Amino acid sequence: MGRVFGYTVDVETTHSDIEKARIIKLAAINATDPTDWINLQARVAPGTFISASALAYNGFTPEELTNPNLPTEAEIIEQYIAWRWRLTNKTASGHNLGNYDIPILESAAARAGTNIRLGRRSVDLHSLAAQVYERNGWEIPLDEKGFSNLTSDRVAALVNIPPEPKPHREAIHGVIWEREALERIIHRRPYFREFAQYSIPKHLFV
Repeated sequence: MGRVFGYTVDVETTHSDIEKARIIKLAAINATDPTDWINLQARVAPGTFISASALAYNGFTPEELTNPNLPTEAEIIEQYIAWRWRLTNKTASGHNLGNYDIPILESAAARAGTNIRLGRRSVDLHSLAAQVYERNGWEIPLDEKGFSNLTSDRVAALVNIPPEPKPHREAIHGVIWEREALERIIHRRPYFREFAQYSIPKHLFV
């Protein structure tokens, strides 16, 4: 069976602002081979501003993020590009991908002197989850500003899997949870054996 996407990708960063963010964790997994994945961590350059909210969200200390033994952001971007280059289908998937992960990755690649483009099209988990709400006649949860608040935890609940472990120290966890949710929404079946014990909810068949 063909795939509408080639891989799932997730990043963890030093800041929620795309212009200020630097990658600290980067993970990706092949859409058709759950054993083909990367999970990379980069050190933060001296003088980089690391927001308190990012430290709390990711569970790292400033000392961990500036460890000189870790590769640089440019080095893990090169590893990511090499891994991605092997894939026949290079279409990316993920949660809030187009508004965050893809711009972050392209900015990091530009800083590294590699102006890759990740493609104009991607498969966004948020949009697919919103369609489930729409098909079932449910109201999308909104935040205090009136924007969608369909978080990764709400998507996990929607597809009947536990929430992603916290804090978000491992981007690979995000990739695994997102890949499992995509499989359940698109194909109405589990992807990873670890999630096979959780039934596919009836509302995904609507």
